[in-house]
Amino acid sequence: MTNRIPDEVYAPAILRPEDAYKTAFSILDKRIDYLGFNNDPYNEIRISRNEIRQFTTATTFHWRGNRDTSWPEISSVEPLKELLIDKKFHVVFTNVHWEWEEIRQNPNKIRREDITIEHKISTGILKIDTSILREKAFDFKHSRADNSLYIEDNVELENEEFIEPVDPDWRADNSLYIEDNVELENEEFIELVDPDSNDKLKTRKMYTPDAMELSLERYYDRDGVKVSDFSIHSSENAIYITYRCDPNFMSHVFRISHIIDPDHFNNYFINYFFNGFLADAYSLYYLLSLIYPTLYLD
Repeated sequence: MTNRIPDEVYAPAILRPEDAYKTAFSILDKRIDYLGFNNDPYNEIRISRNEIRQFTTATTFHWRGNRDTSWPEISSVEPLKELLIDKKFHVVFTNVHWEWEEIRQNPNKIRREDITIEHKISTGILKIDTSILREKAFDFKHSRADNSLYIEDNVELENEEFIEPVDPDWRADNSLYIEDNVELENEEFIELVDPDSNDKLKTRKMYTPDAMELSLERYYDRDGVKVSDFSIHSSENAIYITYRCDPNFMSHVFRISHIIDPDHFNNYFINYFFNGFLADAYSLYYLLSLIYPTLYLD
């Protein structure tokens, strides 16, 4: 069954998937150490449900609020996983599963009772601990990145007609941000990212002309990226990136039961390894790389 693929390739991915993720990140960027599950209950870097609700925007899961729609509720949160950037910035991330109900009028005129539609969707949240920056840290957000860039063929939606423009700040606390957007020189960058901040001077230092050009290149270079509808917030001592993702993002499991015959093994493994492990690792790296050009983490 395995004579076409060397043991050193398939064995770690099947038997030790966390080692496979670690290897993938070591190939993508030597600055990133993949640490795996964050199981220590006393670890200071955590993500609370309040943080998830605060920074996950309605646009991330295309929630359309009206009197006949319930609030999206968190049904479950996956165990945290952890990264380390440049040996000093701790990063934790997880998948979040949501549910909500929508009541619609029955299109069938003969039957008058309303139709209840149950929605289930998965998002991710990534948190970068920036406490080490001390006074250099400041609050900012990218308020349009999740609306204007990503196309929906990256992620399959359960209800296509449910995709409508919505208020991207359905529960976010906007008290930290001023009404006026930050005035920068690059109009294309402003239109795409629409940065908001309570400190224009620090924002200008963060988004130099070169940083804006590099950021635009990263925004548009999304081939192979499996996440969509992202939003970036810096609040106090952390940067939060929320995004739309598959339910098993960064948590793939090789299922022997799916193997039909020896010939099928190789095709299944290749799809599992490249479209699962490597694509997920690259997608998470892509999200982190959106911050790199700004030199915010220097």
